[in-house]
Amino acid sequence: MEAISIMMEDHRNIRRMTSVMNRIITSIRNTKEVNEQDLRDVVDFCRGYADEHHHAKEEKILFPELLKIDFDNFDGMINHVMLVEHDEGRKHATGIETNLNKYLETQDEKYLSGIIIELSYYIQTLNEHTEKEDECLYVFAENALPASSKEYVDALTKEKQQADIDAKIVEHYLTILERLEKTYA
Repeated sequence: MEAISIMMEDHRNIRRMTSVMNRIITSIRNTKEVNEQDLRDVVDFCRGYADEHHHAKEEKILFPELLKIDFDNFDGMINHVMLVEHDEGRKHATGIETNLNKYLETQDEKYLSGIIIELSYYIQTLNEHTEKEDECLYVFAENALPASSKEYVDALTKEKQQADIDAKIVEHYLTILERLEKTYA
């Protein structure tokens, strides 16, 4: 399925960002300082690329088609694992931003620790999550979806992907990612 290939490419970019986030953690630990713009760009990427660009394709296109299949495991896997982990990622992105704002306001180092904790949880959540999707959920989707559903998911996913490319959304977030990779090389 072309949709799965597109989503797996998104995952590679998300994991590139989690790698950058690991290096940001090291930088904060070593310097006891944060670069406000870099962290705001990380949060923007988490919300705009990982969530609005990528998770939207899953939540609005792929998952509903999988839930139409009479297979009990899909309900549990999607509603009690995948969607919960999407929400966890959102929570950690908010936690990064909240701790950054409090640190900038107070200069209290406990908020530096809060930033590190939220970055760490986000990294763990998204790395494990993308691995589950790549190695399990997407394989199940390829094997279980009927041809008509595969065509439907492919068509809508390509349409969403192209709309985001045309709107320069993908370019915007990949530019952020590449800049941060160079900064934290």
